[in-house]
Amino acid sequence: MHAAAVKRQSTIGYHLKIDTGMNRLGFRHDNLRRTLPEVLASDHLVLEGVFTHFASADEPESPVFNTQRERFDAAYEEALAQARESLDLTELFKRLEHWRRVALLQSNPEDYRRVVRRAAEALSGQPVPEDEPLEVSRTRAGL
Repeated sequence: MHAAAVKRQSTIGYHLKIDTGMNRLGFRHDNLRRTLPEVLASDHLVLEGVFTHFASADEPESPVFNTQRERFDAAYEEALAQARESLDLTELFKRLEHWRRVALLQSNPEDYRRVVRRAAEALSGQPVPEDEPLEVSRTRAGL
């Protein structure tokens, strides 16, 4: 991505995937200290979010989910601590914190639905029916 952005003299926004155990794609949670500095230092790449793929996200009480969440949280904290040493991360930190909170909120579907409904009502100025599908409320809220 960096080479493509340099070639085009532009910046590319990206979402960083942290591999917490699925072993499919992303930066390994226990290897960020070595791989992340070069990515964060690029003037041509703009980190817009961080995520992982939870193997059992639909089972929040699963030990696998908890292990992956702990790995993600630790990797997130380590990456920020490392990057703070050499970069101004004010905007990045705001964006990452936003996405971390969204992920935590989404781990409880009823809380997430309630927040989306409130946002949709506040932004549209109209009440959201109780039986409105979540995707419709999300669209109203611009999510």
